Amino acid sequence: MLLPSDDVIRAALRSSADFERALKDSLDEKGISAKEFAKRAGLPTSTLYKVLSGARKDPNLSTFRQIISALRRLEGVEEK
Repeated sequence: MLLPSDDVIRAALRSSADFERALKDSLDEKGISAKEFAKRAGLPTSTLYKVLSGARKDPNLSTFRQIISALRRLEGVEEK
């Protein structure tokens, strides 16, 4: 079973623009603001806004992991 967070991961592998779009879509589907999501992901709000706007084309691996972990928590998936 594929989860929306899997779509975000696959999008990130395609391009920065696809990652941006998929992350925005995922947040919209979940009805969560970027500010609230950044808080849940443990990221500075400015970092998430930069990722979402394309100002930060290639977030570092720890940022990417925090984003995916937070998406999975929202989906009710436990991280191992």
